Amino acid sequence: MRALGVRASHPDDGWVDRENNHLQLCYPDFERSLAVGSLIALGDPENYRLVRVTKVDTEQRIIPDSLITYEYEPHESKPTHEAPLIITPEQTRAGRL
Repeated sequence: MRALGVRASHPDDGWVDRENNHLQLCYPDFERSLAVGSLIALGDPENYRLVRVTKVDTEQRIIPDSLITYEYEPHESKPTHEAPLIITPEQTRAGRL
């Protein structure tokens, strides 16, 4: 998922406020410098949904502690695990783009 642009992964559990679209990363599977626009996968590797961060808030909203709250919106599609398109020099010369 990281190679596909997902910046964090977390279980879709009690730290996710689905009603108000807020979450706190209490025990993420991985996390890399989240900011507005970052993608987060919620769930597990076989069953997850993607959300996009819309606001980073240092006020506590779910459980009062020092964790950062991220507001999010659903992301329309899951990343695919398809290999990236690689065009060889031979294809370019042959006009097969």
